[in-house]
Amino acid sequence: MLQKFTIKNIDSLPVVQEDDMVILMGMSKLSEIMAVFRASGKGQTPVAIIQEGTTPNEKIAIATVDTIEKEVYRNGLTNPAIILIGEVVRLREKIHSVWSTDRIPLANLQENQLVLSKQ
Repeated sequence: MLQKFTIKNIDSLPVVQEDDMVILMGMSKLSEIMAVFRASGKGQTPVAIIQEGTTPNEKIAIATVDTIEKEVYRNGLTNPAIILIGEVVRLREKIHSVWSTDRIPLANLQENQLVLSKQ
């Protein structure tokens, strides 16, 4: 179920649920968002932040709630970016061709170049 939250109600983010979360345009509130997750005991939850995704200028930071701010700083990520929180971040390893050093931007992938295997 899609739920919409605004900057005014960050403290009410449903972090106790087991679902994954996507936050758009939230970089300016990253510290506050991560504080809500930490306060809920979710410090080890995986987080990915993607800036300019699927382009040659793509930047990605992968970490946990506890460590993502350090990675964002280290990788120089800013707005606009997409924040992904939850187990979906672990699927990144299954789509290695998109994130490897010799990657093809997602926009240029041919239909047969991206194959996910079921486990």
